[in-house]
Amino acid sequence: RIAQEMLKKAESIRNELLKVRADQKVIRFYETNRPYGQFTNFALYPIEINDKVWPTSEHYFSGTEVCGE
Repeated sequence: RIAQEMLKKAESIRNELLKVRADQKVIRFYETNRPYGQFTNFALYPIEINDKVWPTSEHYFSGTEVCGE
């Protein structure tokens, strides 16, 4: 029962976060082959951090999560 209540509350919060005012402009970018795709974590723009070059920011993020760097 508690888990169901928590899920219901989480869904309510999620729905509120997804609401966008009509006067608010939102740029959504999820896929590299779509408009604004260059802003996704998967865009093929290498980044260099601490003398290491990563093919994408997602590679860096995933690599540090796994390796704990």
